[in-house]
Amino acid sequence: LGPRVLGRVAAAYRLLHRQWLWVGGSRALAALEGACATELKPGAQLLDAGCGPGDVSRRLSQIEPGCRLTMVDGAPQMLAEAADIAGERQLADIRRLPFESGRFDLVICCWVLEVLDDADRAAALAELVRVLRPGGLLCYCVCSWPSPGWSRWLSAPMRWVIERFFCGRFLRPHQLFTLRQAPGEASRVIGFSGGLASLGHVRKREGRLPGEAGMAAAR
Repeated sequence: LGPRVLGRVAAAYRLLHRQWLWVGGSRALAALEGACATELKPGAQLLDAGCGPGDVSRRLSQIEPGCRLTMVDGAPQMLAEAADIAGERQLADIRRLPFESGRFDLVICCWVLEVLDDADRAAALAELVRVLRPGGLLCYCVCSWPSPGWSRWLSAPMRWVIERFFCGRFLRPHQLFTLRQAPGEASRVIGFSGGLASLGHVRKREGRLPGEAGMAAAR
C-alpha cells in the first residue's frame, strides 16, 4: 500500500474505521490495548508502526503519559492527523524501519500487516521484532477471513469496501499461521468476532536473533 494510496484514503479513514470497529474490530483492538496497558511504564519506549491518524497512540498515551512514543506511517497526511499527540513522528516504511535494533520496549501495529503481500508481510514482521529490546512485546491486530456463519454475512459489505477502495485484505488461515512463525517466544494469534479480526502477540527472545546483526549492518 503506497504513500499515494495512503494519502488518498486518509480523509475517509476515520469514518470507515469507526464502522469497521463496530462490525468486527473492536474486541481485538480492546484486547491489544489491554495487553499494552500491562507493559507500559514511565519512560517505556513505545512504537506505533503504521499509526494512521493516531487513535491507538492517543489512547495509550492517556493510559501512560510518561511513555516515550514514536509514531511511524507511510503517508504524511496520516502523520498530520496525529500532530496533536506528544511524541516523535517519522515518515517511514515499516518494512525498513529507521531505528536501531532493540530500541523499543513495546511495538504495536494495528490494521497494517494485512494490506501487504505475503513477502512484504514477513519482512515487516521481522522488522517489528528487530526493533524490540530482548524481552519486549509486539502486539498487532489484523483483519482476517471470518468463520462461516453470521460474521461472514454481516461483514460482507464492509469487506467489499475495504478490499475495493482501501486496498485491504482479510488474511486466510494459512496466512495467519505464517504470522505465528514470527521469531520470538509465546508467539500466538487469537481470533475475535467470528474470526473477522485477529490479535497477535510476540515476545522477543532474550539475546540477538539469528540474522539480526546482518539486518542492522545493512542499514
